[in-house]
Amino acid sequence: MVDSTCTLNEELYACKNLDDYIEYENELFDLFLKIYTNDQLHFKGMPIRLKYFPPEYSEKSSFYHLTCEDFEYSHQETERKPNFERMKRVTWPRKIIECGNDEKCHHIKIWENSRGNHKNILILCDDLEYVVVLGKRNNYLLLITAYPLTRPHRKKTLLKEYENYINANNAPFNTKNALSNTPSTRGR
Repeated sequence: MVDSTCTLNEELYACKNLDDYIEYENELFDLFLKIYTNDQLHFKGMPIRLKYFPPEYSEKSSFYHLTCEDFEYSHQETERKPNFERMKRVTWPRKIIECGNDEKCHHIKIWENSRGNHKNILILCDDLEYVVVLGKRNNYLLLITAYPLTRPHRKKTLLKEYENYINANNAPFNTKNALSNTPSTRGR
């Protein structure tokens, strides 16, 4: 159930006509640039940077990770396809990160995980069923991806991961300890 004080659910940018898809994507990309590049974004004092790999995509790499999905799990950037549920929520990652900074919203869960050699910070809005993934790097965080939890098993898996993190650390996410640990050096 969505908290009545949360206005994020009202901030959706849906494609009204698929015949205008290219225009829609361009408008979303302009909005993305305005939101994520004009104003420095931080999480718990650490700057957040956008993905610029592969180089031929430049800042569109982060945009594609927020708006597209690798449906075949190929892990190839060229195989990512538009996901309209992700696209209409292009502004949400920033807002979720800001809510994580404030620590005022009781629907926000924050924890760390590892995927291969990568250490990440996850920020989950349990109420909106939306997760943001930030990669830990030296002196900054990398906006890896963000997506709505449209598959029940994915939410269940993330909540279990969160509970395991809390139990292993005997406490919720601790900014001082989490951001001072040696992060992954991949993607520098």
